[in-house]
Amino acid sequence: AQDKRLVVSNKGAKSSNDQEKEEDEDDKRLAGLLTENYGRGKDKKSVAEMIKDGTLVDEEKLKKGAVTSDVVMTYIRSMGVWFVALCGLVLLLAYATFVFNDVWLAIWAG
Repeated sequence: AQDKRLVVSNKGAKSSNDQEKEEDEDDKRLAGLLTENYGRGKDKKSVAEMIKDGTLVDEEKLKKGAVTSDVVMTYIRSMGVWFVALCGLVLLLAYATFVFNDVWLAIWAG
């Protein structure tokens, strides 16, 4: 005796078994995408297991000390190397104008 109730969605009428199968397929697809993008090492739980357990988000780990060069390079790449270079050039020109202003005033005042 299977459950023959109908569930109405924006895709039309479906039995509850069909909807459960679709939800399982969606969960597997999501787990595949998450594993592909945020996969864990062999010693840790798989993303699919973490979804089932409700522990997808790990506890944050605190590190002390200086920011590593890997982190800095990640930020630079995410902003765009050319954008960072342009910002650096603008800052350099701004400081150069301050120095030139002082030098010019010294020369002018004589």
